[in-house]
Formats: sequence, structure tokens, C-alpha cells
Amino acid sequence: MFNLNRGSNSHEVLQSSSLEAILIWFEQRFRSWWWVLVGYIFPGKKWAEEFCRKLSSSEKYRTAARTWEGSIAFIAVNIPQKVQEKLNIGDKAGFVLDLYHGECRGVFWSSDVSKLDAEYFIEADYNDWIRVISGQLSPIAGLMSRRLKVTRGSLAKLMRYTTAALAMVSTAQEVPTEEV
Repeated sequence: MFNLNRGSNSHEVLQSSSLEAILIWFEQRFRSWWWVLVGYIFPGKKWAEEFCRKLSSSEKYRTAARTWEGSIAFIAVNIPQKVQEKLNIGDKAGFVLDLYHGECRGVFWSSDVSKLDAEYFIEADYNDWIRVISGQLSPIAGLMSRRLKVTRGSLAKLMRYTTAALAMVSTAQEVPTEEV
């Protein structure tokens, strides 16, 4: 057992001496800049892999997508020059998530979107994807306004899974995303 000073006269006592407890304590207090240490750049490969990992560990997503079967390609276009330089890509990139019954079974990333293959393709301007990830744009509103475009697959089937889509966005918000 040890004490960690939280400021003024208060102390917080942690009951565990594990490194995990320390990291949780640290992240909770410094969440506003935590991403700086481990941030991923959207739509990079590491961002996509972390998104897949977080989807698989999300109970909220697992419940909402328990009957979903199918892969989805997420394609970003008009990627800003700074992001292109950081990721060493062109103005388009994307990734495919292999989704099955609330689990992300894998991810395929490519800077050449012609190499992507999925049952569904959802394409959007980079800035619109950032708005979705940050919660400023609902994926449902984005689809209805055509800011997000389904370029392959059935929009009607996707719309039956609005709860899963919202859970995906909530999970995407958990991916530490570096602003470039």
C-alpha cells in the first residue's frame, strides 16, 4: 500500500502495488495529454490496429454487434499534407476491419485503396472522419448527409446496426489519436 499526493491536503491510497494500478492512476489524472505519449495518427496502420484491438475488448460494441457478420473498409480521402508526410502516404488511405459477432478478428491497412477488399466500403473526407472520431459528427448523420458515403454494400443493412455504429464511434474515441 502506498500514498499518492493528489494536491492540497488530500491523499489517495491505492490498495495495490501493481504497476497496472499505477498506470491507471496516472492515466486518469493526465488523460487530457496522455495521447501525446502513445498517440496514433488516423488513418495509419497503428491507429487501425489499436481500433481493432479496442473493438474486440469493448463489451458495448460486442453487445450491439452480436449478430453482425461482414468486413468494412474505412477509406479516408483528401488527407492533409502533414498527415501524408507523417504516414508516408498519398491523399487516400484506408483499412478493412474483419468484424464478426462483436469482435474484430483482424485488420488490413493499405495506402493503396485499390488493394482493399470488403463487403462494405465507407468513404469520407479525412476531416469528416476526424469529426466522426471526435464525436462532432454522428456516423448516422454523416451517412444521411452523404459526408460518409457507402460506395459498396447495402446502406439499408448498415442502418439496421445503428447501435453498433454508435458503439464503434465510442470505441474509436478511446483510441489515443494524435492531432497532426
